[in-house]
Amino acid sequence: MSWLPLSVYQKALENRLSRFNLSIMSKRTRPDEPHTDIQHQHKKTMKSLVKKIRNKNIVNVIRVFNPEKSRLIVFFPGWLSTEITWRYFLPELSKNFRIEYFESREKPSAQPSNIGCHTEYHIECQTFSAHGDDAANYLNSLNEEEYYVIAASVGASVFLSIIERLHQRPKGQVLISPSISSPLLKVSGPLSILLSTLQRSPSGLLYFLRPVFIAIIKRLAANKDAYQVTAAINSLAAANLSRVTASARQLLNFELDLAPISEVNVPTLIVTTTHDSAHHSQDAQTLNACLPNSSILSFSTFAHARSSVCAQKISNWINDMADVLSFLESALGEKAL
Repeated sequence: MSWLPLSVYQKALENRLSRFNLSIMSKRTRPDEPHTDIQHQHKKTMKSLVKKIRNKNIVNVIRVFNPEKSRLIVFFPGWLSTEITWRYFLPELSKNFRIEYFESREKPSAQPSNIGCHTEYHIECQTFSAHGDDAANYLNSLNEEEYYVIAASVGASVFLSIIERLHQRPKGQVLISPSISSPLLKVSGPLSILLSTLQRSPSGLLYFLRPVFIAIIKRLAANKDAYQVTAAINSLAAANLSRVTASARQLLNFELDLAPISEVNVPTLIVTTTHDSAHHSQDAQTLNACLPNSSILSFSTFAHARSSVCAQKISNWINDMADVLSFLESALGEKAL
């Protein structure tokens, strides 16, 4: 009996998985929030330009939404997070801002830039510090007089770790469900099973287990936040599994040093959730106490923190803050910050 190459079996399973994923997305997965009908029309029509930046061993993709706008928001999503998780948030935010959505190196869009990272199992390519280097290099390459940063989950952790290295800090920063240490010790339920499996399983085996694992997650999480569960399923379905296993072993093992962060006097809005199996609100409270110029915006669930309502509130916060800074600068005759 002759066996076909492993890649052939993987491709067949990926095709099956693609059809399975379409059935997931056909169900109701919108956040339980007011006014989302307005956003539904943006779900398929929102387009972006693509630009790339070469970092150490990797080329990152940045998706630019509403490039005609002058004011810039740099967006760092969380680990494995995809655009579809933010499909109600981004259209609302882009009404007033140009958004540059940075896809980190564990995302499928990232491409190796040299032989050092051509092997997807090269674990050093997925360390927390490597992700930080990418973010710092990108922000330091910006030719903007001012910009704002929105960062979510582990993306917020990476951003906070490099803010001292920036040539020019943002005018304001929004941290959505931030983590100050590894989420591996905090998550519960189906998500903890997912992370544990990703850390311990060979990526080749995960290609075969992924359809089964997705079905199990759906069943176990039936009574959880449906939007969060669907986001996790779609992220797993789209993921490059060899990068995922490497990043689960390395990227997610971190603990932020709060001492330098406490010196960062950038206006900060921390968005937290009270019922979220992947993020602990205590981390947000700790950061709020640590940062000298911060405030908290609280929502009940993961879905609400990624809704158009949340995006509206963040947009209003940035506009109000910009008005205050503009007044102070004109009154003092110099930059307030």
